[in-house]
Amino acid sequence: MPFDSLNPEDARILKLESATITGHTCKILIVDMPSDGGADIVDKLREHVGQRLGRVKRFRQKVRFVPLNVSDPVWVDDESFDLEHHVRKVPTDGPVDHTEFHEIVGQVMSTRLDHSKPLWAIDIVEPLADGSVGLIVKIHHSVADGLTALEYCSQLLWDSEPILKPEDSERWSPEPPPSDLELVAAGLRRRINSLVKSSAGLVEVAVSPHRWLDAARQIEQLPGLVSREFLASRANTPLTQPTSIDRSVAFISSPLADYKRVERGFE
Repeated sequence: MPFDSLNPEDARILKLESATITGHTCKILIVDMPSDGGADIVDKLREHVGQRLGRVKRFRQKVRFVPLNVSDPVWVDDESFDLEHHVRKVPTDGPVDHTEFHEIVGQVMSTRLDHSKPLWAIDIVEPLADGSVGLIVKIHHSVADGLTALEYCSQLLWDSEPILKPEDSERWSPEPPPSDLELVAAGLRRRINSLVKSSAGLVEVAVSPHRWLDAARQIEQLPGLVSREFLASRANTPLTQPTSIDRSVAFISSPLADYKRVERGFE
Protein backbone atom coordinates (compact mmCIF):
# COMPACT_ATOMS: atom_id res chain seq x y z
CA MET A 1 0.00 0.00 0.00
CA PRO A 2 1.55 3.37 -1.03
CA PHE A 3 1.66 6.10 1.61
CA ASP A 4 1.80 9.85 1.02
CA SER A 5 4.78 11.15 2.95
CA LEU A 6 5.10 14.66 4.37
CA ASN A 7 7.77 16.56 2.52
CA PRO A 8 10.86 17.38 4.63
CA GLU A 9 9.85 21.04 5.15
CA ASP A 10 6.35 20.14 6.40
CA ALA A 11 7.79 17.43 8.66
CA ARG A 12 10.17 20.01 10.20
CA ILE A 13 7.28 22.42 10.84
CA LEU A 14 5.41 19.65 12.62
CA LYS A 15 8.42 18.74 14.77
CA LEU A 16 9.11 22.40 15.64
CA GLU A 17 5.93 22.69 17.69
CA SER A 18 6.65 23.25 21.36
CA ALA A 19 5.17 24.81 24.48
CA THR A 20 5.31 28.22 22.75
CA ILE A 21 5.21 27.38 19.03
CA THR A 22 2.13 26.32 17.06
CA GLY A 23 2.25 25.38 13.40
CA HIS A 24 -1.20 26.31 12.16
CA THR A 25 -2.35 29.10 9.87
CA CYS A 26 -5.50 31.09 10.60
CA LYS A 27 -8.18 32.54 8.31
CA ILE A 28 -11.00 34.74 9.61
CA LEU A 29 -14.32 34.89 7.75
CA ILE A 30 -17.23 37.19 8.59
CA VAL A 31 -20.43 35.99 6.90
CA ASP A 32 -24.09 36.97 6.97
CA MET A 33 -26.45 35.10 9.24
CA PRO A 34 -28.63 32.70 7.20
CA SER A 35 -31.95 34.24 6.21
CA ASP A 36 -33.86 31.61 8.20
CA GLY A 37 -31.91 32.40 11.39
CA GLY A 38 -28.90 30.83 13.08
CA ALA A 39 -30.50 28.41 15.54
CA ASP A 40 -28.95 25.42 13.75
CA ILE A 41 -26.10 27.15 11.94
CA VAL A 42 -23.56 24.67 13.32
CA ASP A 43 -25.49 21.71 11.91
CA LYS A 44 -25.94 23.51 8.60
CA LEU A 45 -22.24 24.27 8.32
CA ARG A 46 -21.31 20.68 9.20
CA GLU A 47 -23.67 19.43 6.51
CA HIS A 48 -22.30 21.93 3.97
CA VAL A 49 -18.65 21.03 4.70
CA GLY A 50 -19.37 17.30 4.98
CA GLN A 51 -20.90 17.23 1.51
CA ARG A 52 -17.66 18.64 0.09
CA LEU A 53 -14.98 16.84 2.09
CA GLY A 54 -14.28 14.55 -0.87
CA ARG A 55 -12.59 17.57 -2.49
CA VAL A 56 -9.89 17.82 0.20
CA LYS A 57 -8.29 14.45 0.88
CA ARG A 58 -6.05 15.68 3.73
CA PHE A 59 -9.02 16.81 5.83
CA ARG A 60 -9.86 13.18 6.65
CA GLN A 61 -6.27 12.10 7.17
CA LYS A 62 -3.96 12.34 10.16
CA VAL A 63 -0.21 12.21 10.64
CA ARG A 64 1.38 8.86 11.49
CA PHE A 65 5.01 8.78 12.57
CA VAL A 66 7.18 5.99 11.16
CA PRO A 67 8.76 3.70 13.78
CA LEU A 68 12.49 4.21 14.36
CA ASN A 69 12.20 7.50 12.37
CA VAL A 70 13.46 5.75 9.26
CA SER A 71 11.61 8.34 7.14
CA ASP A 72 9.39 11.40 7.42
CA PRO A 73 5.84 10.93 8.80
CA VAL A 74 3.07 9.81 6.46
CA TRP A 75 -0.61 10.62 5.94
CA VAL A 76 -3.12 7.89 6.84
CA ASP A 77 -6.93 7.89 6.91
CA ASP A 78 -8.46 8.69 10.29
CA GLU A 79 -10.63 5.65 11.08
CA SER A 80 -12.44 7.53 13.86
CA PHE A 81 -13.00 10.73 11.85
CA ASP A 82 -15.75 12.85 13.39
CA LEU A 83 -16.79 16.10 11.73
CA GLU A 84 -18.14 17.40 15.05
CA HIS A 85 -14.57 17.60 16.36
CA HIS A 86 -13.56 19.88 13.46
CA VAL A 87 -16.63 22.12 12.99
CA ARG A 88 -17.69 23.37 16.40
CA LYS A 89 -19.26 26.38 18.13
CA VAL A 90 -17.36 28.63 20.53
CA PRO A 91 -19.45 29.11 23.71
CA THR A 92 -20.42 32.77 24.17
CA ASP A 93 -22.75 34.80 26.40
CA GLY A 94 -24.96 36.69 23.97
CA PRO A 95 -23.86 38.83 21.00
CA VAL A 96 -20.10 39.31 20.61
CA ASP A 97 -18.69 42.79 19.89
CA HIS A 98 -15.50 43.48 17.93
CA THR A 99 -13.22 43.58 20.98
CA GLU A 100 -14.57 40.29 22.32
CA PHE A 101 -14.27 38.68 18.89
CA HIS A 102 -10.61 39.69 18.64
CA GLU A 103 -9.98 38.15 22.07
CA ILE A 104 -11.71 34.92 21.02
CA VAL A 105 -9.61 34.71 17.86
CA GLY A 106 -6.45 35.09 19.96
CA GLN A 107 -7.61 32.34 22.33
CA VAL A 108 -8.43 29.98 19.47
CA MET A 109 -5.07 30.71 17.81
CA SER A 110 -3.32 29.91 21.11
CA THR A 111 -4.80 26.41 21.16
CA ARG A 112 -2.73 23.76 19.38
CA LEU A 113 -4.46 21.40 16.95
CA ASP A 114 -4.77 17.79 18.14
CA HIS A 115 -2.06 15.79 16.34
CA SER A 116 -4.00 12.55 16.80
CA LYS A 117 -6.69 13.85 14.40
CA PRO A 118 -6.76 15.63 11.02
CA LEU A 119 -5.03 18.97 11.45
CA TRP A 120 -7.80 21.50 10.82
CA ALA A 121 -10.78 23.09 12.56
CA ILE A 122 -13.53 25.66 11.96
CA ASP A 123 -14.64 27.48 15.12
CA ILE A 124 -17.97 29.28 14.83
CA VAL A 125 -18.61 32.50 16.75
CA GLU A 126 -22.22 33.73 16.66
CA PRO A 127 -23.97 35.99 16.80
CA LEU A 128 -21.63 38.94 16.38
CA ALA A 129 -22.94 42.33 17.50
CA ASP A 130 -23.97 43.29 13.95
CA GLY A 131 -25.88 40.03 13.45
CA SER A 132 -23.20 38.33 11.35
CA VAL A 133 -21.25 35.12 12.04
CA GLY A 134 -17.52 34.74 12.57
CA LEU A 135 -15.66 31.66 11.31
CA ILE A 136 -12.14 30.99 12.58
CA VAL A 137 -10.46 28.51 10.24
CA LYS A 138 -7.29 26.81 11.49
CA ILE A 139 -5.26 24.64 9.10
CA HIS A 140 -1.85 23.28 10.02
CA HIS A 141 0.96 24.43 7.78
CA SER A 142 1.93 20.79 7.12
CA VAL A 143 -1.48 20.39 5.44
CA ALA A 144 -1.47 23.63 3.44
CA ASP A 145 0.35 26.92 3.12
CA GLY A 146 -1.47 30.24 2.98
CA LEU A 147 -2.62 30.12 -0.65
CA THR A 148 -3.54 26.43 -0.57
CA ALA A 149 -5.47 27.01 2.67
CA LEU A 150 -7.55 29.67 0.89
CA GLU A 151 -8.15 27.24 -1.96
CA TYR A 152 -9.38 24.62 0.51
CA CYS A 153 -11.69 27.19 2.11
CA SER A 154 -13.05 27.98 -1.34
CA GLN A 155 -13.69 24.31 -2.08
CA LEU A 156 -15.47 23.72 1.22
CA LEU A 157 -17.16 27.02 2.11
CA TRP A 158 -17.77 29.29 -0.87
CA ASP A 159 -17.42 27.01 -3.87
CA SER A 160 -17.93 28.59 -7.29
CA GLU A 161 -19.64 25.36 -8.43
CA PRO A 162 -22.43 24.80 -5.86
CA ILE A 163 -23.74 21.79 -7.80
CA LEU A 164 -22.11 18.82 -6.10
CA LYS A 165 -20.43 16.08 -8.10
CA PRO A 166 -20.89 12.45 -7.01
CA GLU A 167 -17.27 12.21 -5.83
CA ASP A 168 -17.70 15.27 -3.59
CA SER A 169 -20.22 13.73 -1.22
CA GLU A 170 -19.97 9.99 -1.85
CA ARG A 171 -19.90 7.78 1.21
CA TRP A 172 -16.33 7.65 2.51
CA SER A 173 -14.66 4.55 3.90
CA PRO A 174 -11.20 4.93 5.47
CA GLU A 175 -8.37 2.75 4.29
CA PRO A 176 -7.24 0.19 6.90
CA PRO A 177 -4.41 1.56 9.05
CA PRO A 178 -0.93 0.36 8.06
CA SER A 179 1.04 -1.81 10.42
CA ASP A 180 4.34 -0.65 11.90
CA LEU A 181 6.12 -3.17 9.67
CA GLU A 182 4.48 -1.76 6.55
CA LEU A 183 5.44 1.78 7.56
CA VAL A 184 9.07 0.80 8.21
CA ALA A 185 9.33 -1.09 4.90
CA ALA A 186 7.84 1.82 2.94
CA GLY A 187 10.07 4.28 4.82
CA LEU A 188 13.20 2.28 4.01
CA ARG A 189 12.26 2.21 0.33
CA ARG A 190 11.87 5.99 0.34
CA ARG A 191 15.18 6.40 2.17
CA ILE A 192 17.00 4.19 -0.37
CA ASN A 193 15.44 6.03 -3.32
CA SER A 194 16.48 9.34 -1.77
CA LEU A 195 20.06 8.12 -1.31
CA VAL A 196 20.21 6.95 -4.92
CA LYS A 197 19.03 10.36 -6.14
CA SER A 198 21.51 12.14 -3.86
CA SER A 199 24.35 9.99 -5.16
CA ALA A 200 23.41 10.82 -8.74
CA GLY A 201 23.42 14.50 -7.83
CA LEU A 202 26.90 14.24 -6.29
CA VAL A 203 28.22 12.63 -9.45
CA GLU A 204 26.76 15.47 -11.50
CA VAL A 205 28.41 18.03 -9.23
CA ALA A 206 31.74 16.22 -9.38
CA VAL A 207 31.94 16.42 -13.18
CA SER A 208 30.74 20.03 -13.42
CA PRO A 209 33.21 22.87 -12.60
CA HIS A 210 30.35 25.39 -12.48
CA ARG A 211 28.59 23.36 -9.79
CA TRP A 212 31.83 23.22 -7.79
CA LEU A 213 31.99 27.02 -7.85
CA ASP A 214 28.33 27.34 -6.81
CA ALA A 215 28.89 24.90 -3.94
CA ALA A 216 31.97 26.81 -2.79
CA ARG A 217 30.06 30.11 -2.74
CA GLN A 218 27.27 28.53 -0.67
CA ILE A 219 29.78 27.14 1.83
CA GLU A 220 31.42 30.56 2.08
CA GLN A 221 28.06 32.14 2.97
CA LEU A 222 27.16 29.45 5.50
CA PRO A 223 28.67 31.01 8.67
CA GLY A 224 26.68 34.21 8.22
CA LEU A 225 23.49 32.27 7.57
CA VAL A 226 23.94 30.16 10.70
CA SER A 227 24.68 33.25 12.75
CA ARG A 228 21.53 35.03 11.55
CA GLU A 229 19.18 32.10 11.93
CA PHE A 230 20.33 30.31 15.06
CA LEU A 231 22.32 32.63 17.32
CA ALA A 232 20.38 34.84 19.69
CA SER A 233 20.32 38.50 18.78
CA ARG A 234 21.74 40.96 21.33
CA ALA A 235 19.39 43.69 20.19
CA ASN A 236 16.69 44.60 22.71
CA THR A 237 13.56 44.85 20.55
CA PRO A 238 9.94 43.62 20.88
CA LEU A 239 10.84 40.82 18.46
CA THR A 240 13.66 39.43 20.64
CA GLN A 241 11.68 39.02 23.86
CA PRO A 242 10.69 35.64 25.36
CA THR A 243 7.54 34.25 23.75
CA SER A 244 4.56 32.39 25.20
CA ILE A 245 1.69 30.35 23.80
CA ASP A 246 -0.67 33.34 24.10
CA ARG A 247 -1.63 35.04 20.84
CA SER A 248 -3.15 38.44 20.15
CA VAL A 249 -4.59 39.60 16.85
CA ALA A 250 -5.14 42.99 15.23
CA PHE A 251 -7.39 43.89 12.31
CA ILE A 252 -7.26 46.65 9.74
CA SER A 253 -9.85 47.56 7.12
CA SER A 254 -9.11 48.91 3.65
CA PRO A 255 -11.14 49.24 0.43
CA LEU A 256 -11.01 46.26 -1.93
CA ALA A 257 -10.64 48.75 -4.78
CA ASP A 258 -7.12 49.60 -3.53
CA TYR A 259 -6.00 45.99 -3.94
CA LYS A 260 -7.66 45.75 -7.34
CA ARG A 261 -5.73 48.84 -8.42
CA VAL A 262 -2.45 47.22 -7.31
CA GLU A 263 -3.41 44.03 -9.16
CA ARG A 264 -4.09 45.92 -12.38
CA GLY A 265 -0.74 47.68 -12.06
CA PHE A 266 1.05 44.34 -12.61
CA GLU A 267 -0.98 43.26 -15.63
